[in-house]
Amino acid sequence: MGLMETFVAAGDLHGDRQDAQAVSAFKKFVKEFDPKLRIFLGDIWDFRAIREGASKTEKFHSMEADFKAGMEFLEWYKPAVITLGNHDQRLWDLGGEGRRQEIRPAD
Repeated sequence: MGLMETFVAAGDLHGDRQDAQAVSAFKKFVKEFDPKLRIFLGDIWDFRAIREGASKTEKFHSMEADFKAGMEFLEWYKPAVITLGNHDQRLWDLGGEGRRQEIRPAD
């Protein structure tokens, strides 16, 4: 049997809707566990402003604040693997068919 690698997976951050207490506990865990592989499972952002059927109030929610909160987490977490969730997909859907691009946190 080969050596086992450690990993951690996170998902459903939802940008500026993240649970600060849960994120703080997760960061503490990751620091102590020191996994070799970090995976993000989707819904980095909430993007409620561009949700199909969004209310007038939701349409005025800041996508900038939402995007910034998600990117700040990714820049800290530095996942090796990112999958997009249905909330993240909303942004790609605005770009039309076949417009997916790679997301990379700053080095």
